Amino acid sequence: MHKSMSHLAFAWLFMTALVLPQAAAAKEATDDSEIIYVFKQNDTVSALAKRYFQASKSYNDIIRHNGIRNDRAIPVGFKLKIPHDYLKYTRSSGTVRAFRGDVAIAAKNKPARNVSVGMPVTEGDILATNKASSLSLAFADGSIVTMPSNSVIRVTRLRKILLTGSIDYEFALDRGGIRSKVTPFRNRQDRYRTRTPISVSAVRGTDFRNRYDPDTGNSFAELVEGGLEVSAIDTDATDALTLEPGFGAAISTQSLAKLQMPPAPRLASSGGLQKRELVTFRLKNNDTVRAYRVQLSRDAGFIEIVDDMEASDNNIAIADVADGNYFAKFTAFGENGLEGLPTTIAFKRRLNTVNASADIGDTGYNFRWQGAGEGKRTYHFQLYRTGNEQALENFTPTGAAMVEQSGLKASGVTLSDLPEGRYFWRVGTQLFFDGEMDESWTDFKEFTVK
Repeated sequence: MHKSMSHLAFAWLFMTALVLPQAAAAKEATDDSEIIYVFKQNDTVSALAKRYFQASKSYNDIIRHNGIRNDRAIPVGFKLKIPHDYLKYTRSSGTVRAFRGDVAIAAKNKPARNVSVGMPVTEGDILATNKASSLSLAFADGSIVTMPSNSVIRVTRLRKILLTGSIDYEFALDRGGIRSKVTPFRNRQDRYRTRTPISVSAVRGTDFRNRYDPDTGNSFAELVEGGLEVSAIDTDATDALTLEPGFGAAISTQSLAKLQMPPAPRLASSGGLQKRELVTFRLKNNDTVRAYRVQLSRDAGFIEIVDDMEASDNNIAIADVADGNYFAKFTAFGENGLEGLPTTIAFKRRLNTVNASADIGDTGYNFRWQGAGEGKRTYHFQLYRTGNEQALENFTPTGAAMVEQSGLKASGVTLSDLPEGRYFWRVGTQLFFDGEMDESWTDFKEFTVK
């Protein structure tokens, strides 16, 4: 799965990161959010500052900020408000859980690192996925971040606050998408946020998605599970939105709107066993949907994603899917731009097809075939003689075949001395895979002996 990173891939990553909107960079320079510290017996702000503040003298700012007159007379249980940027922290880290395709990881102003499963990801890293690529990251608290194709994020905060033992994670989405599956917080002061240049999403144990398109300047946040608070940057909408599962936010430079997500798509037919050349699914039609998205993964958590594509209609076909057991996740894009709730199914992929042809040779009538798919294989040949009135498209075998051979290992048979008449024939392929047998047939084909 691993490939050495090309210079072009890193150039694409680095140039994308350098052209970030200046306003977004300015917004990230400060952090006015706060933690709440509950005073214990013998606590003083000055003592806390010496041990836990980045600058011990800043305790005067905190005293004024909290309206404290006497540092040594603060009662037990007092809730002290402290901005995050005042506090000492230790660096946390994540690891690459899975990836596919062309993925680039670099620290700003440093050489790119070759991507491998298990490699560390730290604060300051820039992560990018190219076309037909994806990246999944795992963090110490159990949270999972997944990036689809054509996405760029920066790890802007990956910290543990010493005073409270709480985590402080933040990711900046500069292009494309990011899915966050955040472990429910154990510490009330834990914080997980994703930013785009025009919005901030803050969560407390949830499964949600963010998307940002720098070409249009529009951003979307969509909540699948848990709770999510979304606020806009530099818009007339100053109040944050609180989202419930099934709702999303559409953000532009002028507005912040809460909208309902499209419902989960419904399958018109079960995925079941996929043995044709293309893996296909058919969803029930919905006139309010403008496009569908399907992801294939080898795990139910969609960490090891093997394909991620959009389809313009409800008939989905995917090429080049290797044999194996998979999960498929389907979502719909509504007219409001939001991506909807997911439907997930499990299916088996066992490629088992056969192509066949017939011609006349020196020794008789030659029937040839070729099977596709991994595993032990045998073939089954049938030949029927029928009346001239029988239509090929309506032909259904009745009675015994004129010629029937099964368990064939060869890729063809030759028949001589066939009497004049009209014939229908077909070939089946019997594939044995992991102790299971599956049989697939060609459509009936026709030829005439004169």
